[in-house]
Amino acid sequence: MCGLPLVAWLCSDWYLIGLSTSVPAIAIYIYLWYLPESPRWLLSIGKHEQASKILYKIAEANNKSEDTSVAELNSMLRKLVAKTESEERSKKS
Repeated sequence: MCGLPLVAWLCSDWYLIGLSTSVPAIAIYIYLWYLPESPRWLLSIGKHEQASKILYKIAEANNKSEDTSVAELNSMLRKLVAKTESEERSKKS
């Protein structure tokens, strides 16, 4: 909103103002289709395999993929979720 006066000053027509403010929003909306889900959110809804695949892609991007495989990540995530659930149960009782 702070940059809108500058856009209005640079663009001489309402059509150009509308276009210059809409195109970036459309580009961000399209990019959201390619953005992966958060591994933390995927774990919270029980999608362990998808979370481990995304974590493996992150490890590949950081050149750490040789340390673990997708199956190892999946088993670690299942253990982590089981431990977290058992801690939550012990806190409730």
